[in-house]
Amino acid sequence: MKLMAIISTLLAAASSALPTNSSSPEGSGTGPYRAVYTVGPAFANHTIFAPKFLSEINSTLPVIVWANGGCSTDITETAKFNLEIASWGFYVISSGVPGGLNATFPYTSPSTSVADMKASIDFAVANAGKKGYEKMDGSRIAAAGYSCGGIQAYAMVTDERVKILGIFNSGHLTDRGAQELMERHRIPTFWFLGGEKDIAGANGMRDYANMPAGIPAWAGNQNVGHGGTYKQPNGGVFGKAAQMYFRWLLKGDSVAATYFTGGGATADGWKVESKSMEKLVPV
Repeated sequence: MKLMAIISTLLAAASSALPTNSSSPEGSGTGPYRAVYTVGPAFANHTIFAPKFLSEINSTLPVIVWANGGCSTDITETAKFNLEIASWGFYVISSGVPGGLNATFPYTSPSTSVADMKASIDFAVANAGKKGYEKMDGSRIAAAGYSCGGIQAYAMVTDERVKILGIFNSGHLTDRGAQELMERHRIPTFWFLGGEKDIAGANGMRDYANMPAGIPAWAGNQNVGHGGTYKQPNGGVFGKAAQMYFRWLLKGDSVAATYFTGGGATADGWKVESKSMEKLVPV
């Protein structure tokens, strides 16, 4: 009985500690909408980033499903980055919650999984257009992740509901696994890597080099190492490049397109390679 009482107390404390609507103290992105995140019973063990005042927006919003570095259940490290993306008119559904395992006792696993990312896709498709999610567009979905989360995003390449991939400071762990991945690869993929100091950089560039012929691909490197710039205000240069990518291919934003086609990324310090970009068509 005492054990059950302790568990009940811990669960109540964890629940009360979780904000239902909050935003980064550094701001909520550089986009036209103030972004916030929501956690709670609507979608267990996940965090939803989105514009706060959805009534101000006259269009539906694409969805990015996201997984964290280290396959962590704690979304804190990339919260500013995801708020930046959301501020440009997106839903970002991240596996995990603020504080991770300790904040959500008992979380089902100490790490997020491919199943968690697939659950995010299922949630978006099932709830798009319904009460509370009237502005969510389940037909325009990207899968993306940082480091270990990028490996989870790779696993979504066979899910026909996913239109593009964003791989951040990540690459497949083995040559054989990378070869098997590329044999079934079918959608445009952009890599955002940390240069020679990035422990996943070489693997990411190998995956880029092995993309099947004719599938659009872009790879950019910043000399910042594996940690990227996610913790900087608005996610730093990685946050800027990410929102440009998603704005271009999920919204058809011609201004964002020029970041990649007109030298904007290079001006921001990205060392760039690309192929088959002429075949890119926004969703």
